[in-house]
Amino acid sequence: MQKEPQETPSYMPAYQQDDEIDLFELWDILWKQKTLIIMVTFLVTMIAIGYLVVTKPIYKAEAFFLPPLQQDIQGLNVQGVQGVQGVQQYTILSVYEAFLNNLQSRQLRQQFYNEHNLLAWYKKDREIKSIEKATIFQKNFYEKLAINIPKKNNTSFVSLSFELDDAAKSAEWLNQYIDFVASQTQQQLIQSLTVEVESKKTDITDKIASIRAVAQARRLDRVVRLQEALEIAKAAGIKDSRINQTANGLNMEYMRGIKAIDREIQLLNARKSDDPFFGKINDLKQQYAYLDGIKIDAKAIRVVRLDQMAAEPEKPVKPKKLLVISIAILLGGMLGIFAAFIRNAVKKRKEDIDAVTA
Repeated sequence: MQKEPQETPSYMPAYQQDDEIDLFELWDILWKQKTLIIMVTFLVTMIAIGYLVVTKPIYKAEAFFLPPLQQDIQGLNVQGVQGVQGVQQYTILSVYEAFLNNLQSRQLRQQFYNEHNLLAWYKKDREIKSIEKATIFQKNFYEKLAINIPKKNNTSFVSLSFELDDAAKSAEWLNQYIDFVASQTQQQLIQSLTVEVESKKTDITDKIASIRAVAQARRLDRVVRLQEALEIAKAAGIKDSRINQTANGLNMEYMRGIKAIDREIQLLNARKSDDPFFGKINDLKQQYAYLDGIKIDAKAIRVVRLDQMAAEPEKPVKPKKLLVISIAILLGGMLGIFAAFIRNAVKKRKEDIDAVTA
């Protein structure tokens, strides 16, 4: 018997699915949905333009610095201060670093912020809570002051920038802050030098007082020894000096005689100052006079040189209009294409359902 041909099972698909992407078909879909794509792109672009209209432009003012010259800091090393041991010497690098450190100081930024009452400008006549004050300082002022050092460990060319939604005030506040920091640094250096000099003067005064106390004690001890020698000389009846080599070797003071011993006792008791007998005191007095004569001319001291002060910026740095619009067009186009594919898929599915139903 011949076998009957087997029938194809009913569950086997009548066609094979094609997984390849047909670029022409995709292009046809996009072309048919071009109106939707254009509308979505236009809508997103309009939203971006609205954002640019509502958002206030941010301006960036910037100033550039250079280290001071040697003559700018000479006022901190006047009248031979460098010759006095224990007093700090100020160099171009140390003075400039002090300025740069203060430029970044949070305490000085807060002090400038408070003294110029910048909070009143930031809040713009609106009521704010106490808890918001610190946030306003942090976000609107502290973080907007940015220092820039081009190369690592190279502080020769440093800049400071400040961002604000007011072009004129951004430059004005930045210049005021730089002057404030320079003045504070100058005062700190002068105060530091003054404290060091006064400390050195106090140290010299204490040394002189110590030497004088020792000298007075030695003089009184000398008087006591001479009084004993005087009593011995009186008992021995030695009125005139009988000093010889043997007496000097045995330290026999009484051999000097009553007259000489008594006269020395009188002179020692009548002495008003022991300074002339101690040369070290005169050296210390000279150092003290040196320090006491130091005069610091604050006007002659500059802690920084302004290579370029902050000028009013002409163009805002934020938002970048061209970049925002470009991104909006790109994003709008992508969303439009995505919407076109979804719309086409929904339409095709509906057509398939209608075909099956028919």
